[in-house]
Amino acid sequence: MCAKNMWGKLDELEPVRTPTLILKEQGNLLRNATKGSLAGVTTLQTLGDEFLIDFDITAFYLNEYRYTLLTLRHGLDIYPLTMQDKVHDVAYSCESEEIFVQVVEQILSSTEVRKIIQTLISQSK
Repeated sequence: MCAKNMWGKLDELEPVRTPTLILKEQGNLLRNATKGSLAGVTTLQTLGDEFLIDFDITAFYLNEYRYTLLTLRHGLDIYPLTMQDKVHDVAYSCESEEIFVQVVEQILSSTEVRKIIQTLISQSK
């Protein structure tokens, strides 16, 4: 006798673009842009019912030196999430994916982050 599937059709569920996925995409873009010397790396931990995510720039040719750019915290519902910009020492509350992407773009393209990238690339040679 086969067991009855009481979960319904799970293959019909739409995948969600999580903040972790968005940051991993940006990390891969940094790796490609720096020809593999730097990458953005996400680290995910759980604390009770919360997800904690760090987004670091890793310099592979500097003994895998890591510089933390962002720290995120969210529940199972993902949004709203809180994000700490470690470069500028500013906290954000992002109510949606759209707001999250806008804030991350503002941070990653900032003069301060570009200077960090420039310094790490220079020291990696």
